[in-house]
Amino acid sequence: MQAVVADLAISDIQEIWLDIVAAKIAYIQIPFTLILVAALYISLMHYRTKYFLWTSVFISFSFILAMAIFIQDYRSKYFPGCDSEDDSTPECTQPATIGNLLQYFFIFLYMMAFVYGIMVICLFKD
Repeated sequence: MQAVVADLAISDIQEIWLDIVAAKIAYIQIPFTLILVAALYISLMHYRTKYFLWTSVFISFSFILAMAIFIQDYRSKYFPGCDSEDDSTPECTQPATIGNLLQYFFIFLYMMAFVYGIMVICLFKD
């Protein structure tokens, strides 16, 4: 510990001070850049909020539908035998199997997309 304190000299503090003085342009530019970015963000949110809102609504709706379609495709690809009524394999008859859970999940996602679509239509009226 004494060696570290002995190695710290006035020249080390002077180097730190010279670095601060050399970077004075950065200390001036950073607050102005932050103010400019904040003003740009505020103006975009003020004048373009409607477009951002509807874009995010339609993107989230399409992601819900895409997730439902991909899960349905995954289930039909990896659990194909559970679609027929006469299939009595344990994978298809037990209610807690992956194939049945995926089926319930993509049905839930389709219902959620339908309700979401109804909500969007009601919002669009306003």
